[in-house]
Parts: sequence; structure tokens; C-alpha cells
Amino acid sequence: IIYSRIFQAFILIFGGYYLSTRFGIEGMAWAIGLMMFIGVVIKYHFLHREINFSINDIFVPPLAGILIIVLSYITLKNFIIDDNLFVSLIKKSILVFVLYSGTLFIFEGKKLKEKIKHIYKLLRV
Repeated sequence: IIYSRIFQAFILIFGGYYLSTRFGIEGMAWAIGLMMFIGVVIKYHFLHREINFSINDIFVPPLAGILIIVLSYITLKNFIIDDNLFVSLIKKSILVFVLYSGTLFIFEGKKLKEKIKHIYKLLRV
């Protein structure tokens, strides 16, 4: 685990420097995302030795949701962008919430309902 943290720090420092000098703040955001993605992959690699789980069940629904959100944003960009920054933010937030939640319910409707019921029971105690 310590080696994965060192590797993540290496990615953040050097990738962040390279990408931020090239693309500005967006480059640093990409470096942080890359660091987190590599950390998750390394952790799941070591965890897979101890516990059996399906990578498809874990990663496909969220990645499909993100892909649908990005494609919808590109398609509906002219409708979402407004003169008022606050209205534009509200429209974007609603679009992301509806599309991501809808995608998760399509892929994992039964599991997600069970998880929500379980969390609700925990909160009632």
C-alpha cells in the first residue's frame, strides 16, 4: 500500500507539473483524476487476491453514467448554457443528477433499491 501511495504521489507531482504547464488548471485536474484512477486500479488489484468480485459489476454502471452525461452535455450544450450563471448551474446540476441516477437505476435498479432501503434502516436507528 505504501508503494502505491508513492506511485500516486509521483504521478501527481510529475504529471501535474507537465499537464498544468501545458493545459493550465484543466491539466492539473486531469493529473488528479489520473492519480486517483491509478490508485483505485492498484487497490483493486491487491484486493482481488483476497476477495472475489466482478470488475464489470463495480465499474460498468458508473462509467456508462459518466459517458451518457458527457455525450448529453455535448449534445445539449446550447440549451444548458444561459446568460445567467446561476440558472446555467442549476440546469447543469439537474441534467447530471437525472441522467446519472437514471443510468444507475437502469443498470442496477434492484441492487440500488436494496442499498437505499438498507441505508434508510441504518439512519432510522
